[in-house]
Amino acid sequence: MAEPSSGPTAQRTWWRGIRPRLIGVLLIPMVAALALGALRVEAAVAESQAASRAESLANILPDSFRLAIRLTVERDSANTGISGSAREGIRVATDRAIESWRDSAAAVDDSQDQTLHDDLDWVGGLLSHLDAVRTDIGEPRTRDGAAGTYTEMINTLLGLGARLPALEDPSIYRQADALAEVRTASEVLGSLRVVVAEALTTGQLDAQGLIQLAGDQGVWDRASQEFIAGSSPVAAEQFAALTDRGRGTQTTPLHVMDQMLLAGGVAGVDVTVEEWLKLYSDFVGEMEAVIVQAADDLAADVSDLRQSAQLTALLTAGVVLLVLLVAFALTVLASRSILTPLVALRQAALKIAHETLPERVRRIESGDGAVDTSVEPIPVGRHDEIGEVAEAFDEIHAEAVRLAGEQAQMRANVNRMFVNLSRRSQNLVERQLRLIDELEASEQDPDQLANLFQLDNLATRMRRNDESLLVLAGGDTGQSARGNVRVLDVLRAASSEIEQFARVEVDSSELAELRGAVAGDLVHLLAELIENAANFSPPDSPVAVRTLPRTVDAPLVIEIQDLGIGMTPDELVAANTKLQTTGGLDADVARMMGLVVTARLADRHRMSVSLRTGVPNGVVARVEVPLTALAVHGTKPIPVVSSPTTDAAAAAQAAAPALAAADAAPAEIAPPQPGSMFEEFEETPIFAALQSEWFNRRMPLVTSGREASSQDDPTTAVSEPSPSWSSPGDDGWKRAAEVAQRPREPELVTAGGLPKRVPGQNLVPGAAPAARQPSPQPRTTTVDERRSGALSSFQRGVSRARGDAATDSFRFERWEDE
Repeated sequence: MAEPSSGPTAQRTWWRGIRPRLIGVLLIPMVAALALGALRVEAAVAESQAASRAESLANILPDSFRLAIRLTVERDSANTGISGSAREGIRVATDRAIESWRDSAAAVDDSQDQTLHDDLDWVGGLLSHLDAVRTDIGEPRTRDGAAGTYTEMINTLLGLGARLPALEDPSIYRQADALAEVRTASEVLGSLRVVVAEALTTGQLDAQGLIQLAGDQGVWDRASQEFIAGSSPVAAEQFAALTDRGRGTQTTPLHVMDQMLLAGGVAGVDVTVEEWLKLYSDFVGEMEAVIVQAADDLAADVSDLRQSAQLTALLTAGVVLLVLLVAFALTVLASRSILTPLVALRQAALKIAHETLPERVRRIESGDGAVDTSVEPIPVGRHDEIGEVAEAFDEIHAEAVRLAGEQAQMRANVNRMFVNLSRRSQNLVERQLRLIDELEASEQDPDQLANLFQLDNLATRMRRNDESLLVLAGGDTGQSARGNVRVLDVLRAASSEIEQFARVEVDSSELAELRGAVAGDLVHLLAELIENAANFSPPDSPVAVRTLPRTVDAPLVIEIQDLGIGMTPDELVAANTKLQTTGGLDADVARMMGLVVTARLADRHRMSVSLRTGVPNGVVARVEVPLTALAVHGTKPIPVVSSPTTDAAAAAQAAAPALAAADAAPAEIAPPQPGSMFEEFEETPIFAALQSEWFNRRMPLVTSGREASSQDDPTTAVSEPSPSWSSPGDDGWKRAAEVAQRPREPELVTAGGLPKRVPGQNLVPGAAPAARQPSPQPRTTTVDERRSGALSSFQRGVSRARGDAATDSFRFERWEDE
């Protein structure tokens, strides 16, 4: 099963998750609502602030109108011949109005209206110099200029109502416009007072005065109507009553103006100048009260509007905040209703993908018996689309578990089938080997013995292939020994299981013994490695099998080295990775079965197998056997055994000095210890021949030049030391080997089709004992000859390897079965 990929999940940035995106989707409308609410609150606050400024200005309007009327009276009184005490009383009233106006003006908020600020400063400055203006108006020479100053101050004070900020209540503007008409009415009253006073003083009204009087009446009537229409109901009612010309017998300035216009002069007007001034002063006082009432009503309305605006701003802010809180709460609930099942689904899916399902598959693959394919559903409601996805994922999970169970069951069935077939094949091979042993025991013909030898070797390889199938199927090879086995015996047994056993050189001084349960599998493992080294190295090169020196508490290390071309770094990495992997089977098993079997056998006993590049070339396979696999930890080294010839020579030299120059019989191989895995095999002629061939050849791992090239170049060949003993059957065995290399002749058969035996045909010549002959002494070689031979052999070996690689006559692709 492929490992799950976590790259996208580990590399994903936080803002790519569903949670930030969902929060963004829900947050965008909330931000928009917040912005709109903020704008609405800002508008309400701005309206409240404007209402506050309007209120501060409206509060000054009553005092402004009082002051304007007082200034009007003071200006007009300067042109009449009133007494000094009366004029002083008018000025005192004006001063009181000025003080009241200054107090009100100090509370006016003119920060947002520069024109209002300039008007208030200008009026305040003129009022500060009012004494000089009063002096000027009393002088005939400066009276007109001073009167103009009074008029400008009066108009500015009466025009403050037009400076109210923009408000949403239209009634405020109607009242402000109505108060603006007071300025027009005051101008008309001032002109009327002067015209009527002059007419009463002179006793006649000229045409110019009559025209002015008629014009003033028209302006008064229009201003009065607009004031009544725009002012507050109370002020409108009071002003209407004040200006009603039909108020009974009460005489008002308006009645006097009407009588003069009707009479075309002062005829019929029974009012003196003093009475006229008294009527005018009383009328102005009553009109002042009405105007102040209108200004007070305007200020009250503006104050109410300000309170309403402030309340509206507070309510707007509260409502917006409440709406946002409710929207946020609903958004949180909605997002939680979506995110909670999504998070649960994600966590469950990741846990299933990375933990539950792989662990379940591993348990299914490693377990025996019935397979439980039930799965636990994801704890997510099934009432929405997320639930449907969870249900679909549960179905996928169940299907994956079911498929894993079916695959495990199928794999178990295939393994059992392989085990059964391998067991049957093993039984047949064992029977074949026993039959070959029986034939070897009774066969005397060298040709037939050679054929039986080949059959024996092929049967041994077939048995190892059957054991490999058992290993791949997870079964036991059944090759465990009942007792402990020496390491040297294991190395010899492994080298004897390959076809080219004669090329193997065993070099070990290890005294340790392996447990019987480990020895059989180690023989198989080493045989796979040795066979690979022999198959992928030149046929005339040796394969060295050696154990490294170690301490008593160090693991056993076995190395197998060949002299082939070797492997590339990438191939070494791939092979070592394969040696560390013991998982499921793949397409490489058929091509690299030996490598897979080696990895599984090593993993079974906690061994370590690795490959590296050899020196000067080739590949070195390193097998590290743990201490737990050793039954006896040897500490004293034994003589190095590379071939039986060397063992025999060493044993003969250690036996007695007298045997050094005499003919010495070969040293007998020590029998296996009791309980050894090899004690159940009966010595047969074929195994004797195998051992004879193996013991009689020796090729060093790193040969000298002349030794390595002796077979290729007879002129540089160095004679090997011949053994100092011989037997009468040597010639016969040599002839048997020569016959085995020749094509077989057709067998003679009887008329019934049975083989026809020739008496004495299979007897080995020279089997009878003969007198021993002293063996010739080997010719010694010099160091220069060996060095020259090594260089020549190296050059020819490289040339031959390159030629073989170019013609593809010799493949160096490792771990592939032929």
